[in-house]
Amino acid sequence: MGSRVHQTMIPYTPSMASPNTTLKLLIDKKTQKVLFAEATKEFVDFLFHIFSLPLGSLIQILGSKQMVGCLGELKESVDSFNQTYLQPGIDKDVIFNPEIAFNGNMFLLLNDAFADDKPATSKTLYRCSFTSRSGYYALDGGYVKDVVTYMVMDNLVVKPMSTISTITLINNFVVNDLSQLEEKTLTFGKDEALKLLKASLMTDQVLTTLLRRDD
Repeated sequence: MGSRVHQTMIPYTPSMASPNTTLKLLIDKKTQKVLFAEATKEFVDFLFHIFSLPLGSLIQILGSKQMVGCLGELKESVDSFNQTYLQPGIDKDVIFNPEIAFNGNMFLLLNDAFADDKPATSKTLYRCSFTSRSGYYALDGGYVKDVVTYMVMDNLVVKPMSTISTITLINNFVVNDLSQLEEKTLTFGKDEALKLLKASLMTDQVLTTLLRRDD
């Protein structure tokens, strides 16, 4: 269990968001579909961090109009709910923005997507008591190692990348003519993060959807 560092606070501002990262997309020119992407640690950390987002925060990030089903309507009803009927000490902002741990730079980029118009907030740093390292995991820990390049499939399945795995994957796609493949570099920043989140709730061809919306 992490031990709390004595009131060490970092004010969060949009300028703390990490620089954009890049994805190298391998595309089938004939179908205009993404076969896979070569991704960095920052992008994979971002994907993994999605699972730690509370549902309320996810709706807040995407906007209720972008949600499939009735969650958007539920969110709007809470927005208009009379404060009188809430328990003492409960604020609507707590419902949609509960305190959550943050890991890695891509989380800050994601946070920036809905923090532009909000005042700076503070984060308490925690240090793991089971490690001899004195660094604070909240700053640059993330989820995956930095020494590995990762392969991300169109449906966001993540695998370590190697020459063998790349050749095997291309064979699995039955690509007879390598000239029909092209590589495209996609800059992944705040806007792309929002597009990816939306696409991941609607399709299993997320990277292809991201590419088409970028064109």
